[in-house]
Amino acid sequence: MRETPSAPSALVWAAAVLVGLATATATRIYLVSGAHWALIAVVAAGVSTAVLLAVRDRGYPGRLARELMPVLVSAGIAVFVHAIISTRMGGGLPVFLRVCLGPACWVGAALLGHAASEWRRVPLVAAAVATWVSAAGGLFALARHLGLTGALGRVYVEWTRALGGWTPAPGEQFRATGFAADPNTYGLIGAVALVFAASVEGRPRLRAFVAAGGLLVVALSGSRTAALSVACAAIAWFAAAALDRASFRERVRHLAPVAGALVAVLLVMVLVVGVAGAPSGLVDRLAQTGTRVAEALGAGDVASAAGTATNERSEIWARGWALYASYPAGVFWQPEDLIGRSVHNEYLERLILGGPLYLGAFLFLLGWLIVRVRPWEAPGFGPAFGVLYAAAAVTLGPSLLPPFLVLGFYLVGWAGGRR
Repeated sequence: MRETPSAPSALVWAAAVLVGLATATATRIYLVSGAHWALIAVVAAGVSTAVLLAVRDRGYPGRLARELMPVLVSAGIAVFVHAIISTRMGGGLPVFLRVCLGPACWVGAALLGHAASEWRRVPLVAAAVATWVSAAGGLFALARHLGLTGALGRVYVEWTRALGGWTPAPGEQFRATGFAADPNTYGLIGAVALVFAASVEGRPRLRAFVAAGGLLVVALSGSRTAALSVACAAIAWFAAAALDRASFRERVRHLAPVAGALVAVLLVMVLVVGVAGAPSGLVDRLAQTGTRVAEALGAGDVASAAGTATNERSEIWARGWALYASYPAGVFWQPEDLIGRSVHNEYLERLILGGPLYLGAFLFLLGWLIVRVRPWEAPGFGPAFGVLYAAAAVTLGPSLLPPFLVLGFYLVGWAGGRR
């Protein structure tokens, strides 16, 4: 029988809100200020919290290292690889610190999550803040698309436009970015929230609130990557639950509040589409993609089908693979400087950046999540989140992932300490 934990301190609640706000606003704060202040705050808060807990409990560092070892190893190897890259490119300490902020932020977020591992409500609050602040930005963009923008919405739209960044392609004006860099990163924030809301048990109202915000973000983003990653995560969750037949029905029963919230959001979205005559966005994109892929395969044009399915990334993957084949130990240089753009595939990009060592660290982290992370109050979270991350990494590279991984690694830290 587990002991009932004491009430979380104000520090723990503040850290949860910080993670939520950092997830939702990190990119925009960077574009405004020229520095990743939100991500730096997560790192500073995480390290400070770990030091404070270590002072109070001398056994804490050892327990932390055991429970979050794969996260620390993966981040450590990333820092090692980028140290070599920044040295070769001659960027000096400023460049090294900038490229290492992503791995440092993963660790900082995981430390904050681990500090909150005694409680179940705290990480749900972090997820709720992240998703609903993100959803607010997306709703402003949707209102503008429907011609309903008010004063606050105009401020958001003009602010976003002045900062530059992602520009929608023809026919994609409905896609929102919230406060993220682009629609894919934005959609993945909602995907992480959906996975957690479905995985954790108890707190039905708060879970439903998080799930509703998560679905809204995924839909507003119009991101096929986010939608398909959620689908893969759902399959992984059900597979993990089915392996434990004794508790399968209980776990499915805990999905009822989440399912109800998702149905309600879907009905509202359908009503808005019907009344306003707005495009259904994500559903249309998925349907069009599926149709084009099926037509290309029917005509025997495999290359065209692959290009459509990957949003024309297959060509850049071929160029990236040719580059790696020339340097099997890794190029240790930024791919953008060599092939003109991001590879948009984390597996291949890690091979190019740091060879099998860097890719192996990533696969090690994914394997740990899928196989070993089974917290007693969210037994399907590790497998579902691991598969979500693995699926998203097929079409996205490291340069796009840190903002959404603030929340992701916070929840990983919570789950790691909950095992």
